[in-house]
Amino acid sequence: MISHENRDTIVVCKSLADIKIFSPADVKMEYVGTNSILEIGEQLGLASVYVIQMLDLVQIDFLTPLHKRHQRGENCVDLAREIGISSKKLRQLFAEKSLPVNRGRPRRRFSQRELAEAAMNNKTVRSFANHLGVRWATARMLLMRYSLATHTKCGWFFETNTVLSRRSTDELLV
Repeated sequence: MISHENRDTIVVCKSLADIKIFSPADVKMEYVGTNSILEIGEQLGLASVYVIQMLDLVQIDFLTPLHKRHQRGENCVDLAREIGISSKKLRQLFAEKSLPVNRGRPRRRFSQRELAEAAMNNKTVRSFANHLGVRWATARMLLMRYSLATHTKCGWFFETNTVLSRRSTDELLV
């Protein structure tokens, strides 16, 4: 539990036997000196959750620099690990401040040239998918969307006129 009495002291009570008192100036100096929640926690002997609450009480905005890094492409898991909290908690903190969060992985884009070269170099849908690093169903959808392959009763026909045997088609469908 953290309380902020008379704006002169911050009392952190982890248990009845473990009570710590800090001044807001000390907390601000620690933040300016390190700029890392984990380091502040280590120096003050507190968990990251308590440090975050203390920074919020003394009105230090530590989320904006993290959010800017997130918007530049760093994921919440790495940022959360860096400050010593869970990624779920970091997303909750962003949501409390009405900061948008990019969910999940960004969709990978492929050029038609890259897809065509991959189709020519790979004889099966599975090898095409492995080459691109996508799921089999995604590879099949890409092949059909860009007319790089068609599917018939006899198997898959690639643009290079490579025919997959019925046996290998059955293996791919498993």
